[in-house]
Amino acid sequence: MKNISSDCENISSQNREIIYAAINKEEINSYVGSCVLREIYPDVISILKRKLYEVICVKFIKFYYTEKEILSLWCYWFPFKDGHGLNSASNFYFDRDFSDLKTNEKIEMLARMYSPSYYDKHPDKLNQRINKIRVNYRRNSK
Repeated sequence: MKNISSDCENISSQNREIIYAAINKEEINSYVGSCVLREIYPDVISILKRKLYEVICVKFIKFYYTEKEILSLWCYWFPFKDGHGLNSASNFYFDRDFSDLKTNEKIEMLARMYSPSYYDKHPDKLNQRINKIRVNYRRNSK
């Protein structure tokens, strides 16, 4: 297993709050955990076995890593078009690393992360997602 403690410290508290506004705890424990799992263990025998394997291994990951570590791994590895991670996505949309983006740009980029192609084609849905994240971010920041 990769030691990621230094990676975890690289996410500033403001960035973590924005990310938490976009991803709820259940998603960190399921979707995000599954994404991290697929990156750690990419050579699964078959798709059907992979799903069962994911269910079992996500439980392992939740036991072995803290929520903060899982989130850090996901921020580094989540699949995005031709790359992986928040920096790849932020460079694609804004020509800057994620840490250099303004808060509104971070929220927009995080809104796109679940399905970049879908949100590129449906700006109205993207705006709905952005507004939802803003509301969550304001609520969590108080």
